[in-house]
Amino acid sequence: MKSNRRTKVVRILLLLVSISFFVGVIYFFKIGINIFQVKHIAVTGDPVQLEINKSIFVNNILFFPTESVVRQLKLDNPLVKTVEIRKKFPSTLEFVIYKRTPVAEIVTDGIRLGIDEECVITEAVPNNQLPVITMSIPLVRIGATVKQPMVVQAIALIRRTKSFIEWSSIESYETQSIRARFGQTDILITQTSDLSQILDTLQTLLEGFRIKGTIPKSIDLRFGKPIVQF
Repeated sequence: MKSNRRTKVVRILLLLVSISFFVGVIYFFKIGINIFQVKHIAVTGDPVQLEINKSIFVNNILFFPTESVVRQLKLDNPLVKTVEIRKKFPSTLEFVIYKRTPVAEIVTDGIRLGIDEECVITEAVPNNQLPVITMSIPLVRIGATVKQPMVVQAIALIRRTKSFIEWSSIESYETQSIRARFGQTDILITQTSDLSQILDTLQTLLEGFRIKGTIPKSIDLRFGKPIVQF
């Protein structure tokens, strides 16, 4: 008898504990939804016009889907390179914006625009320190990605040589070639050249020319062996 009573008491206690637990969970979520509701959005970082569609995310800081929101914001705002979202409890989200920075100026049909390292068109660049890419490509809007092979190769060349070469201009040459200039020297490559091999050869040649104190007029790297003209 005592054993049966003890068992019943234990079951009742477990039931009460379970009920209390579930009531507590429900109460927590009810209060949490109100306390952690997103009430403020602060936009900081680079100055860029940003459109934030609140319908794309859950209006609660605890369950905020950061990755999907960042992905959607980049799609909706092509001039934004990335977004860092910081949660400031209990009810504020901070969007830190990093805009696209042009690595060159691109000129086509007399129109001047910027272009970043991912070949995305940006606004016109007032900075004349950037290399100028002159190529005939279909007119593209700001925020669009250029996929023309010569432009892609030119941007890759700028990106991969930025540690040791400051290009002044890059332009299409003949049919499928590119002429890039730094100082008084022209470098010729094709739009399909293996840049890893090109860079190794170029660095070796330039180091030798610096030691000798000579400045070549052009270095043609389109063929099996470099053709150097003084």
